[in-house]
Amino acid sequence: MRKLMAAAGLLLILGSAPALAGLKSVRMNFVKDVQAPLSLEKDGIRVLNYRFARETRGSANPLKMLTGSGPTIHFNVTNEGPAPKDFSLAVALFDKSGNLVAAGTSGHAGKLDPGESEEIKLVLEDLNQNVAHAAWLYMSLETRL
Repeated sequence: MRKLMAAAGLLLILGSAPALAGLKSVRMNFVKDVQAPLSLEKDGIRVLNYRFARETRGSANPLKMLTGSGPTIHFNVTNEGPAPKDFSLAVALFDKSGNLVAAGTSGHAGKLDPGESEEIKLVLEDLNQNVAHAAWLYMSLETRL
């Protein structure tokens, strides 16, 4: 009887444990000058493509300095799942020798509703001086409930 109660208690504890975040990663050639297709999906959140934008200097708008500077990668993301989901993206760029030349993360403010699409801007703020030499893109998509 004690074994049965212990097993029932364990099932109750495991059943109430919080769900883990979903994580999916991809490695691919890094394309700089055109919109590039990307197939990365986890829990209904799909990253469709990306576009790299080099840093622009000397903007006439002084407020742009407040939004973070550096090269950016714009990702088109859609929710193909049945429920609203929150997600984050992480990117690391490497040169042909395997050196890390740029990195960045970007989160989504709130949950993306089913059927909705959004462009996510990821700024490569701190580590980016050799981004012109990037050859490989490593990317992770994390989904949260």
